Amino acid sequence: MKFSRKLMGAAVAAGLAFAAAGAQAAVDHTFSVGSLPYSQAVTYTNSTTFFDDVFNFSLSHGSDVNVGFGEITSSAFPNLFKLSILDADVYQKVGNSYSLVYDGIAQAGSQELFSSFNTGLLGAGNYILKVSGAVSGIAGGGYVAQIAAVPEPSEYLMMLAGLGIVGYAVRRKRAV
Repeated sequence: MKFSRKLMGAAVAAGLAFAAAGAQAAVDHTFSVGSLPYSQAVTYTNSTTFFDDVFNFSLSHGSDVNVGFGEITSSAFPNLFKLSILDADVYQKVGNSYSLVYDGIAQAGSQELFSSFNTGLLGAGNYILKVSGAVSGIAGGGYVAQIAAVPEPSEYLMMLAGLGIVGYAVRRKRAV
């Protein structure tokens, strides 16, 4: 009987804590990405907090960009560290505003949240990856974001031509 009262009291206290945390404003992080590829783990300790994180990156020439993001979880304690929503979108800076380039598919639910996508060919310029979501774990939640540029076909052609020239030089040297 005493145990059930303590359990009920803990449940009520946890419910009040969740309600108070739900009234908090969005948490924002901004990351300046150096060169690609780039990977960053982001964690939150407040439960039921919505977040919008921004990763700034630039492309010096046209390239496809691969983006991957996934929730950090614990299989032993699945509700301890959890996200209930996770979404990522790519925007290009145009003047003083941003234009949506790729709209990622939002992940939601009680399963582990993860996704990856390829933006297709993006021109040289400044871009942001915006990752949004909601933390629902008792102890918080987190995710890992990865951004990588994929070389253009012309870069592969130049590499093959260079290897051909090196192979020709080695063969010619052996013949002499």
